[in-house]
Amino acid sequence: MAIQTLDQQRAEKAMKINKSLVENRDKETARLYKKLPGLIVATGLAQALAFVDSKDKNKTIITSLLGQDGIKSILTDKYTLMNKTTEILAFVQWINRFNDASPELKS
Repeated sequence: MAIQTLDQQRAEKAMKINKSLVENRDKETARLYKKLPGLIVATGLAQALAFVDSKDKNKTIITSLLGQDGIKSILTDKYTLMNKTTEILAFVQWINRFNDASPELKS
């Protein structure tokens, strides 16, 4: 197996999330992913994730972005928060690219 760049790893994981959204025709979760970058920039990562988590009926967004530990995993120190913010913004960009290319998720 060839070594993948970080961007390729993000794209691969994002494609799996997109496939799940398409199979379930989950337009609402796709819309929440679309809003997430703006929310992060406007309010900060923890607040944006808390808002999205409150709106996410299936509770899949936080798990897909942070794993099972959820929001607690980013609140350890400021460097972790900054790194996770950058990583999540880059990852959600890939999710949104795949979602935008999926006609099943269009409103």
